[in-house]
Amino acid sequence: MSKIKVFIEYKVIPEKRKQYLKLAEKITDQYKDFQIQNFSVYEGIEQPNLFVEDFVITNYEFFNRLKNFRLEEQIPFWQDLHSCIYGSVSKLNIFAFEEI
Repeated sequence: MSKIKVFIEYKVIPEKRKQYLKLAEKITDQYKDFQIQNFSVYEGIEQPNLFVEDFVITNYEFFNRLKNFRLEEQIPFWQDLHSCIYGSVSKLNIFAFEEI
């Protein structure tokens, strides 16, 4: 079983930072159906308000489902979180990497 490392990157609007930080504590609850492992959120040291979610999933099918789920604008939690991001969902960068 291969592991896929996922990074989701975005820039948070400074005025919405507090709102974002409260929501960020609940992100893993939203991913419960995707069997993610080792979830972390990082903030850029040299680029304040640039955040990266980092986690592992077990296969590419989960990645595609998760990506579609994350980009879904009809889910209230994601609407709230995306409202904290410059450009909302259009500026969400989602990357998948496989170990070599």
